[in-house]
Amino acid sequence: MKVTKRSLQKLRTCTEAIVFLEDNFDMKKGVNAVEGIKFFMKHDRFRDCNWFLTRIMTHEQRVKYAIYAASQVLCIFEKRYPNDKRPRKAILAAKRYL
Repeated sequence: MKVTKRSLQKLRTCTEAIVFLEDNFDMKKGVNAVEGIKFFMKHDRFRDCNWFLTRIMTHEQRVKYAIYAASQVLCIFEKRYPNDKRPRKAILAAKRYL
């Protein structure tokens, strides 16, 4: 998937992220989405990377991504709040939804 300045503007990407890409790529021709994501990661712009990634995913992919992310930190939450089962139940409900 090619990403251009116009497509980023349609997604309402912040100006700072667009300028950052324009400074490093010919955005009129576009940049491959994977290359753009890797570039953001290389420059410690994980917030931009995450934001963009979730905008190009399908609904099902976003749900899977949310399940994965929540599962990664569930042990931290449960360690602090051992009696609160809501996050675990929410993850299970999302998995059943899929």
